[in-house]
Amino acid sequence: MKILVFTDLHYYGDDMEGFHSERKLVQFALPILDELIKIAAREEVDLVVNLGDIIQDTSSKDLDIESLAFMFHRLEEFPCPCYSLLGNHDLKRMD
Repeated sequence: MKILVFTDLHYYGDDMEGFHSERKLVQFALPILDELIKIAAREEVDLVVNLGDIIQDTSSKDLDIESLAFMFHRLEEFPCPCYSLLGNHDLKRMD
């Protein structure tokens, strides 16, 4: 059984001007996800596990919910089951 595991994509959205960090290269979140999807298909992966922090939280709960929905929709592109844990950034504004 082949398992692909990833974590900490920190997707921020299309407007990268609102987030600046030397530690989190959020502008690479979607290109990395695209590459992971290609690898899973090419390597015939049986299971994908997302360990969390798929988004970079913002000051807007609505934007965070929208970003999570977008990213979970993108995870459906994996050619096998994908299970996700929610990280602290995924849940920061979800009170």
